[in-house]
Amino acid sequence: MLWHDAAFILGEISEEMYLKQPARHLVRSRMLIACALKNELSGNMKQALALYKQWDTLRLWEKMPDYVLNDFVKWRVTELTGPLKSI
Repeated sequence: MLWHDAAFILGEISEEMYLKQPARHLVRSRMLIACALKNELSGNMKQALALYKQWDTLRLWEKMPDYVLNDFVKWRVTELTGPLKSI
């Protein structure tokens, strides 16, 4: 799972390969986070913000019940909502 996250974010595997990974539990919600991070690292802050917000609106059973990840997304939304910054 983490290998696929990192490989996708770094552009080493495609979205199709990411979605076919062995650890498919909640793969669509994890894909939103991976896409948000990939966009943020590419400097596309508006798209990253939209993806974080999209993930945040998922129902509880559609995403991982992970308090750290929830806090991470809230932090990124807060940071990206202010004046847009590049990394």
